[in-house]
Amino acid sequence: MKAIILSIATLFLFGFKGDHVETVNGLWTGIYRVDETKEPVVVKFEEGNQVEIYCGPVEEANKCMGTYKLQGDSLLIFTYTSLEGSVITMKGSINKRKTYVDGHWQTEDKAGGSFYIRKEKIRELFIHP
Repeated sequence: MKAIILSIATLFLFGFKGDHVETVNGLWTGIYRVDETKEPVVVKFEEGNQVEIYCGPVEEANKCMGTYKLQGDSLLIFTYTSLEGSVITMKGSINKRKTYVDGHWQTEDKAGGSFYIRKEKIRELFIHP
């Protein structure tokens, strides 16, 4: 009888797999606000907690680099240096499936606004000659 109960308990403890937790790595697009002005933003989260941010058109001239961290399972924080040299921190709540973030951004001098980004379903493919 003990063997049966132990087998059932083991099945319940180890037999079920949890939901697959998605990574934040990938390409995200969205909007950030400054007062009444909305600006497009493209964010690329990479391995090693690195982030590329493009404010405006996706061009090398608009590229900013920074880092990110995921606190717990619902808070995403990324920090980067803008083209003007200001350090900007964006903090947002991320949904459970890790496909949408909304929150607030702030500069060193406390200016800021709101933003949202969503994960795009795009895969990068590299072709080697």
